[in-house]
Amino acid sequence: WTISRKVAEFNWSGDGEGWNTDSAGVWYVVYDKQQHSFSATVSNKKEGDDVSIASYTDSTATNAGNYTARVTSLRGTSANNYQIDSTKAYQLWTIAKRAVEISWNKGVLIETTGGFSATYSGEEIAFIPSLNVMEGDNVSVKTTLTLTSSGATVDRAVNAGSYKITIVDLEGDLSKNNYTLDSVATSERSRTWTIKPKEITIQFPFESFTIDEGSRSIKTTYTG
Repeated sequence: WTISRKVAEFNWSGDGEGWNTDSAGVWYVVYDKQQHSFSATVSNKKEGDDVSIASYTDSTATNAGNYTARVTSLRGTSANNYQIDSTKAYQLWTIAKRAVEISWNKGVLIETTGGFSATYSGEEIAFIPSLNVMEGDNVSVKTTLTLTSSGATVDRAVNAGSYKITIVDLEGDLSKNNYTLDSVATSERSRTWTIKPKEITIQFPFESFTIDEGSRSIKTTYTG
């Protein structure tokens, strides 16, 4: 006679804390630059049997992505009494992209009822965006700078005019793929400001003069 091997069934779980399920019921943890694992135990083994999982594929990962952990072999003195059904011995799991938060450094810009502005100084005057990422990850924001009065894209905000900076994407090395801008509201992805013309004071070397038929020149100085 024959005693058939029992098809092993599995209970799956993620390591540590921070695991949740999404709307489809898939387990996920948010990217934190740490290696995570998704492993299983044999849930239908007979009491007293020595059987456990010996190996997996795709059960550990660090970067954001969708993974399929699969049991590939069993071990223990009772392992020969169990078999793996490949159509049942797997589980989907995910390391979700980490949502970034944007903060804006206004520098010398001053907020008034008309918005943010500063006076022309010959130096660049602009909002500078920054974001929170895990230490060691090389990720920054890709932006466009527009002179709003003409609609032209410019490299630097130096001359008098109205400007708008807009975040369009993330950039950096491969670690940028572990982050997402999806949670950043549209209103938080841009800032506008004005660089006002600098006022100058013109000084004449006299208070009055008499006009006659001769040619005259006037020398002035200005400050500001």
